[in-house]
Amino acid sequence: MEDLHINTLRILLADLLESKFPLERQLEAARKVGGPGADQVPLSDVLRFRRSVELETDRGCALSVAAYLDSELGSLLRATLIDDSKVTDALLSGRGGLSDFSARIDIAYLLGVISQTAHRDLHLIRKIRNDFAHVPGDITFDSQSIASRCRELRHVAAEARLSPRALFVGVAMVILGIIHIQKLQAVPRARPHDFASDTLEREERAQGMAHRILEELLPESG
Repeated sequence: MEDLHINTLRILLADLLESKFPLERQLEAARKVGGPGADQVPLSDVLRFRRSVELETDRGCALSVAAYLDSELGSLLRATLIDDSKVTDALLSGRGGLSDFSARIDIAYLLGVISQTAHRDLHLIRKIRNDFAHVPGDITFDSQSIASRCRELRHVAAEARLSPRALFVGVAMVILGIIHIQKLQAVPRARPHDFASDTLEREERAQGMAHRILEELLPESG
């Protein structure tokens, strides 16, 4: 799976930053170099989303990319946490503790399903999203504060020649690829042993034994 991880990200990076190859060609190339299991990676979803982002304004791009990452992080956490839908649903939705983007980024890192660099980049993407969401008036990826944050992104540090928007989208898509691959490898946490149940069971056995002893003694005492 490691080769699949590396090669898939190379294919994603090659197009997501340049956007010059047809979708079908990229999918074919990714599956060819990815090796066993490559067909399981939902590259088409990531690449089609990338195409749709091209049609967005800068504000729409920042908001939609962050929302997609937020949603996919939630899916990754569902695949990683103990399989208890009632608790997980409450935690990841509404006012749950993991319902917001920031908390999901942090817990994904602490669970070891994203790297320290991905953790850092995701928080930068979140801050860029917040800038676009909360600053009224004209704001673009070329605005000084936004461009500065984009240049701090690390997953494509060698591609500094790219525009701030291309850096933002490129890093986001690479992280999406990582999240999808992590979901393929995810194994739900095992439920911890319920010592309280053990204690209750022992108490019930002790009570049953005491009751039987009492039944044995009562006839003699009568």
